[in-house]
Amino acid sequence: MPLQTNNWADLTWPEDCDTDLDLGAIAEDQECFITPKLSQISDLYITPDNSPAASEPFTWALGVPSANASGIDNTVTDNTASKIITVKGGVAAPEKVEIAGPKRQTNVIERRYTLDLEVEVTDNSMRELLRQLQSGYTSFKFWFGTLGGNLFGPEAGIRPAKVDAELPLDSADDGREVGRLIIEYISVNGDPVRNTNPYA
Repeated sequence: MPLQTNNWADLTWPEDCDTDLDLGAIAEDQECFITPKLSQISDLYITPDNSPAASEPFTWALGVPSANASGIDNTVTDNTASKIITVKGGVAAPEKVEIAGPKRQTNVIERRYTLDLEVEVTDNSMRELLRQLQSGYTSFKFWFGTLGGNLFGPEAGIRPAKVDAELPLDSADDGREVGRLIIEYISVNGDPVRNTNPYA
């Protein structure tokens, strides 16, 4: 499968030097302090590529997601439904690809993000799923939710560029079996859109 990149449809950047970038409106009162929402990733929604198409976890109206709980079924084994995985993790600042232009100008043309997610391996089914993902399977789209109640990813989902999983065994006396799921994705126009998670 060719390398998958994401180009968010809701965000348009200038394509030439004659095109202005119209900056969006922001809060008028910048001194009013509101506590930022919790950022830890807590939920991962995966929809496999399939024919016929797998049911999705969200329905969308004008770019706003609503819950479609019937689209999630963790028990199916034929990719006909989406899966939700409870995780604990984050996404670091991206690695950037820059190109140099005239007069020492540079431009970021690509960003590679890495989700580093801890998964509780409390039963063999989760361990087997992580073993499957060690194959590098990328034929799916995904969204991720945070403890703060936000959902990241557009209606079309986020396409992974690289997937891996690890199943280390801690040598400590109180060590526990915890899996690690690593998903990388590439964007040519910045971070994905954020919405309120309808499942939060």
